[in-house]
Amino acid sequence: MFRFILVFCWLFFLVICDETPDLSEDYIVTKTVKEIISGERRGQNIPEDLMIVSQFYETPKPELFSKQEISLTCLACEAAVTGLIDLFLLGVDVDTITTALEGLCELLGVIDMQVCHGGIANYAPIIEYIVRNREPQITAGEVCAAVVGVGCGAWEEINNWSVDIPAKISMDLLGPEAEEKDGGQSDRLRVLHLTDIHLDLTYTLGNEADCGLPMCCGNSSGLAATEETAAGFWGDYNCDIPTWSYKRMLEQIRTEHDLDYIMITGDYPAHDVWLQSREHNLATAGFVLESLTEVFPDTQVVPSLGNHEPFPCNIIAGSTAGVEGDQFSPDWLLSELSEYFSAWLPGPQLESFRQDAAYTFSWVPGLRVISFPSPLCLTYNFWLWMDFSDPGNMLVWLIDQLLEAEVAGEKVHILSHVPPGNAECLGAWGREYSRVISRFEKTITGQFHGHTHYDHFALHYDPENSTRATGMGFISPSVASYTGLSPGYRIYEVDSESFKVVDTETWVLDLPISNAGGEDSDPLWYKLYTASEKLELGGWEPQDFDRMVRRLATDDEYYDMWHTFLRKAGPGDHYTQQTRRHLLCDLLTTSNLDKKKCDEILGPET
Repeated sequence: MFRFILVFCWLFFLVICDETPDLSEDYIVTKTVKEIISGERRGQNIPEDLMIVSQFYETPKPELFSKQEISLTCLACEAAVTGLIDLFLLGVDVDTITTALEGLCELLGVIDMQVCHGGIANYAPIIEYIVRNREPQITAGEVCAAVVGVGCGAWEEINNWSVDIPAKISMDLLGPEAEEKDGGQSDRLRVLHLTDIHLDLTYTLGNEADCGLPMCCGNSSGLAATEETAAGFWGDYNCDIPTWSYKRMLEQIRTEHDLDYIMITGDYPAHDVWLQSREHNLATAGFVLESLTEVFPDTQVVPSLGNHEPFPCNIIAGSTAGVEGDQFSPDWLLSELSEYFSAWLPGPQLESFRQDAAYTFSWVPGLRVISFPSPLCLTYNFWLWMDFSDPGNMLVWLIDQLLEAEVAGEKVHILSHVPPGNAECLGAWGREYSRVISRFEKTITGQFHGHTHYDHFALHYDPENSTRATGMGFISPSVASYTGLSPGYRIYEVDSESFKVVDTETWVLDLPISNAGGEDSDPLWYKLYTASEKLELGGWEPQDFDRMVRRLATDDEYYDMWHTFLRKAGPGDHYTQQTRRHLLCDLLTTSNLDKKKCDEILGPET
């Protein structure tokens, strides 16, 4: 009876439990949010003031919103999360919690109930586990600080940690292989990078490409209403790619390029996350990886984990989440993926991947590849909420591997799906990762990311001397066309002595022309640009890319060219429509806690 009274009090607190009504803005926002997730406002429009919440959900970058809008978003978040935590702790029935989560869908702008119910079924059990098992108790302030960012809730507390980084080792203690090599005159390795494939196993020719769902063209979209909105044979800008387009791309690459090895940095499944399951995601991974082995049977492949392979999407627990041996353990995924990887990786590396989704591998003398599970940093990977401080101890693991490479005189390439400065990556994680990059700047000669789907990069600067760039992470373009982007892939040229990148080629698919030819014509893949010919860098050191950003800030013609490359010559989407300053600021950001470099190079935000 006491439990019923408490729940009733929470759901209808304005009528029964509020003896001293407060008519402040904070009170009104909190009241409205609680009415939304309690179901009292079902069928009513979201108040205009709260529309900012769904806008932030679509583009979670605080710098795109005013301080007042961020404050309002934070307040709404804390009101909603507090209510949900209370429901889980009180052990109310599933129907009541479902109603609350449906209200949260409305608040976030997810109005299709098919999508909403799929999300509830997939994510609610994990949230309940965290609420019941996190010690100390997870708070709305922590959750909203992670989701909204700087200035919201307990943002300082969840970012108040660091990792110990060893001092630099004297060159006298290192072997001769650690000395800087001249490079430039040696042979070049040609390396393919595939990322963000997002294969739609249910893609159906002629289905609706403008279906109103987060992703279209699949078997949930139905037949197209008009010929203009029908899914084309080779793909569509509103959709993920069909299996046959992916397979034909691999065959085109085999014909066009002589490769030394291949990097594939994850995100195999499509974006229809509300329809997925463990079996579906594994089937997609199987098609992607088996096709790669079939087309390139004798080529070395080095893989890393994306955030779409897990089910539910984004949800991958590190070793510090406390779910080892539990139903939420990622063993089901990592063990299965390691079976596919066995064509490319030896036993010790496979076992390392099974345990931590990470491994280090040296198959080329002098070069070590480190595959690193950066989806652990994502603020909507709910297991991060169990331990904000270096989840899975993976940054510590990375430091250990880099130290071994440094002592051995090896150079290192890091494969890591999520770029550290991404708005969805915990700020402290990005800050500490960048410290690691700067400490081992002589050892790390390449960083290769994906996740954003765009063609850009992220610069690291010396934390002791911010004028000096110490590292640069390439963010390679996606295979997927979702949304508004031409399908693409990247070829890197790597010096075979220094193991530094010395050139890139970006290739894209012309979707309109390819679809016009249909099934009876080969799709048109073409080289969009070669960096050495178009970017006029003068060199490939981090400082050369620092100069490139400064030129992008002032040279309109150069910026327009780069902007076409950024979106892979596709029609683009809301990201590429952001202001010049915001797009360039992303190139200078490796922790979303720190935008000082943007102000220095681009000027203060107006």
